[in-house]
Amino acid sequence: MTERIEFEERQVLKLKDGTEYRVEGYWDEIRGKSWKDSEVFAASHYGMKVGRKNLPMDNEVLYGKVDGIGHLMHISEIDPESF
Repeated sequence: MTERIEFEERQVLKLKDGTEYRVEGYWDEIRGKSWKDSEVFAASHYGMKVGRKNLPMDNEVLYGKVDGIGHLMHISEIDPESF
């Protein structure tokens, strides 16, 4: 596993499509388990997105909000210039 990026609390990042994403942290650190083992809507929705977008099945997954709604995003979906 590569070294994880540290984020400021509720830091606003840009997704590659330009959408603002207010990151709260890595999902497994917030919830204490992998998104694959979580039984919440955001994790289920992310699981479907992994298949559609061919995202890695690892735990480099962030939890944050877009327009106040919680979403999981893989680190690779973040615009690297927003770090």
